[in-house]
Amino acid sequence: MKIVCIGGGPFGLYVSILMKKADPSHQITVYERNRLDDTFGWGVVFSDETLGGFEAADAESMAEVRRNFAYWSDIDVFFKGEKIRSTGHGFCGLARVKLLQILEARAVKLGTKVEHLVEVTDLARFKDADLIVACDGVNSRVRDMYAQTFKPSLDWRKCKFCWLGLSRKLPAFTFIFKENEHGLFQVHAYPFDDKTSTFIVECREEVWKKAGLDKADEAATVAYMEKLFAEDMQGARLLTNRSLWRTFPTIRNERWHHENVVLVGDAVHTAHFSIGSGTKLAMEDAIELAKCLGELKGKPVPEILAEYEKRRRPEVERLQKTAQTSLEWFENTQRYMGMTPLQLTFSLMTRSKSITYDNLRLRDPELVRRVTEEWTSGAGVSPAGLRASRPQEIGKHNRGYLPHWKKDGATYFVTFRLADALSSGELSALEAELRKLEKQLKAIGNPKNTQDLARQIASAKAERIEQLLDNGHGQCLLKDRRCAEIVANAIKHFDGARYSLHAWCVMPNHVHVVLTPMTGHELSEIIHSWKSFSAKECNRVLGRSGTFWQSEAYDHIVRDEGEFARGIAYVLSNPVKAGLKEWPWVGDSSGQDARTPAGKMPAPPTTDAPPDVKPVSDRLKKVSNTGADVPPPVFTPFTLRGCTLPNRVVVSPMCMYSYNDGMPGDWTLVHLGSRAIGGAGLIIAEATAVAPEGRITPGCAGIYRDEHVPAWKRVVDFVHAHSTGRIGLQIGHAGRKASCDLPWKGGKPLKEGAWPTVAASAIAYDSGYPVPREMTHDDIKKLRADFVAAASRAHSAGFDWLELHYAHGYLLNSFISALSNQRSDEYGGSLEKRMRLPLEILRDVRSVWPEEKPISVRLSTTEWAEGGLSDADRVYIAQALIENGADIIDCSAGGVVPQQKPVYGRMFQVPFSDQIRNEAGVPTMAVGNIQNADQCNTILAAGRADLCMLARAHLANPFLTLHAAEHYDVDVPWPNQYLAAKPRRRMG
Repeated sequence: MKIVCIGGGPFGLYVSILMKKADPSHQITVYERNRLDDTFGWGVVFSDETLGGFEAADAESMAEVRRNFAYWSDIDVFFKGEKIRSTGHGFCGLARVKLLQILEARAVKLGTKVEHLVEVTDLARFKDADLIVACDGVNSRVRDMYAQTFKPSLDWRKCKFCWLGLSRKLPAFTFIFKENEHGLFQVHAYPFDDKTSTFIVECREEVWKKAGLDKADEAATVAYMEKLFAEDMQGARLLTNRSLWRTFPTIRNERWHHENVVLVGDAVHTAHFSIGSGTKLAMEDAIELAKCLGELKGKPVPEILAEYEKRRRPEVERLQKTAQTSLEWFENTQRYMGMTPLQLTFSLMTRSKSITYDNLRLRDPELVRRVTEEWTSGAGVSPAGLRASRPQEIGKHNRGYLPHWKKDGATYFVTFRLADALSSGELSALEAELRKLEKQLKAIGNPKNTQDLARQIASAKAERIEQLLDNGHGQCLLKDRRCAEIVANAIKHFDGARYSLHAWCVMPNHVHVVLTPMTGHELSEIIHSWKSFSAKECNRVLGRSGTFWQSEAYDHIVRDEGEFARGIAYVLSNPVKAGLKEWPWVGDSSGQDARTPAGKMPAPPTTDAPPDVKPVSDRLKKVSNTGADVPPPVFTPFTLRGCTLPNRVVVSPMCMYSYNDGMPGDWTLVHLGSRAIGGAGLIIAEATAVAPEGRITPGCAGIYRDEHVPAWKRVVDFVHAHSTGRIGLQIGHAGRKASCDLPWKGGKPLKEGAWPTVAASAIAYDSGYPVPREMTHDDIKKLRADFVAAASRAHSAGFDWLELHYAHGYLLNSFISALSNQRSDEYGGSLEKRMRLPLEILRDVRSVWPEEKPISVRLSTTEWAEGGLSDADRVYIAQALIENGADIIDCSAGGVVPQQKPVYGRMFQVPFSDQIRNEAGVPTMAVGNIQNADQCNTILAAGRADLCMLARAHLANPFLTLHAAEHYDVDVPWPNQYLAAKPRRRMG
């Protein structure tokens, strides 16, 4: 064959080696635009696993490559002044120019002709070639020539990167995360010879522009980076080689070949440098193409190329998916800056899903032990996952908790304020605002009675006063730095003597403190000491007299680790919420003053740029390095409100379509009961209609009649009697996707026995579906009443947990999505208006659902379709749901429109949970092809979710949790009836 390779990179040289080895009579010419010694990069890196395939293909070239390798087995992560090392990995690297020299020498030796400084602008000169291989890189001209056939897509990403060198051999694969006044920069670095390392700097484009690097030449870039990373470089210098700032494109092509022309390497596919796979992919392309040409010798070239694409495409797409996940992690590292160095390292290590908790435990058991111990010591709540806004259950205005918490060792959240903090004018304006709110609540018929109305008004008043104070209204005597210092010293003065101080902040007109009184000291005594210690001195400094502190102090007992963590997060974030970014009168348990910006309920989103997420606390607790026997994350309890789950495994709601007029029967009892005795921490019963017309099919569950309650109670009572888990109910309305047949009968809209459907707008879900009626205000009023009645029945049935179904294109999801909501009234248009009804129903349900029981909301975080929710939208929605009564977000996706284009795979929806948890700062439940406890541990330890929901895995194995406990040697309760089968724990 006469073969032409356009591009003298790793692919062109390597495929020529393999083809010449297979048949020396092949005429192969490689055309390269640059000289042999030119290279516009530094080093290339391979993992140990990669090398075996290369050696099998051509041992001689690989032997020479090995002689030039730099080897290492560690990964170093530098973050917040700490270095975390992970070992047991196995990498090797060498200079890119050296690799090309080795491959070219081998190719020439075998008879390949290599021509340098040749620019190929058209293919007419190669009309006599049997095969033309286009390996001309990211900016492939050949790809552009036949773009109509190849149909390329170039996804230009959100970061800028600069490929530099470092005049020092690093000891490990090195990641550095560093913030300055312009934003966050991150480094990917690794050695490739005895004296040099690759040093790639990456940052978001908005950070790049803010730093002025969009106008910087190579010298200016080097000067900026050497100053920023001086400590990390340890006296070494940065080196340049066309080190220009670039944007990485993810390149895909619908078709890889045209007649006798084939695209390979970066011309056809790219994979982000964070997984070091560009050269690997190109060389593996060469191996597969050579194999196809050899095995199918004699067949027409287009047929051979079609077979090559068929064989190679699945592996490339798998690697591209892995690389894309890694790329997106690095694009969004700002959201992880609240993590500890250990958790950030674990999140980084497991970012692409190639490495999991169990896999890393085999490679580096000590790191996983430390990660697990730290995670468990914080009751599973990492700093990145703490709510940035004030948690509802820690409120000075809702103190109606049981008195048995008032005992020795109790921890308190305390607030005390200046006397007459708000003026009479401000208070009058507030009363007028509350009267207006009362009229609005009465107009919509919510709440049901005067007692509930009074409670809502009182709560609104308290929260509004809090907002006014936080925003600096009223007297701000403590804005005088001398007074703020006096109060701060008063708080710190008694630390270790009368109480243990966990967190404190002095605001211009009020103070927050989280503390645990020591034995023999009452909280009232402590508060009196603070006030008497500071009031007289502050009055003297200010030259005033009279009452300084308000007579009443608001206190609340912290009931569990989750509340503790969220309370500290609120205290430490409070100054920044008030716009006091340089306010020094705030601190945590380490005794260090902290300036800790945090999020707040955002304005409606206008951009997908990541929010300015900052740490709320470096550490809530010091973590021991001793070898404690701690369970993996999945077996750590989790508490929301008054509901404690024994572990983090959730049986996801799965429709069984086995009900008659919504009535649960034996199938429901056996199905949910078996999963409960299988050990899951929470079982959520399937989508249950709040009205008969809200069922998806005639076989769907319901809770729209009082007669349903005893049947559901039978199931709930079984779960409570025979397991340690909790049980919840998911309630919803199918909307325009209602009135369909059973899935095993085709699942299409019913032709017989159908009922009318309703939706946000009169838009059919798909062809063949009836056009739903657009809901009127009367319909909306009835729907709200149906949800309230359903929630009340769920409580009567004894459910521990309630989930509202706002996902998968069903009724309330159809209001949220702009793809299905085209209303022009107050329930359509902007995102705030589209959220109006879902939030109204959430507040309605919260008003009748017991305070001690949690509410989750299942949300379609994306439609996977153009014009759907943006990244910023889903963060806004999650925060709005939490602020209006939800406790945790169940992060699902899709189902809204039939033209969706999801990207399936293991844990494929977890990134949405990750984003919401770490940007919105709210608890989340992850779902989406989570298959086992190993994946659950990976998700939890990396801070991507608080709970893990498994659906099909539980259909296949109801006892998944018990088997996982056996795998991890964790002792968990088994049903008495099954104790004979319970494995014995391994000792020693």
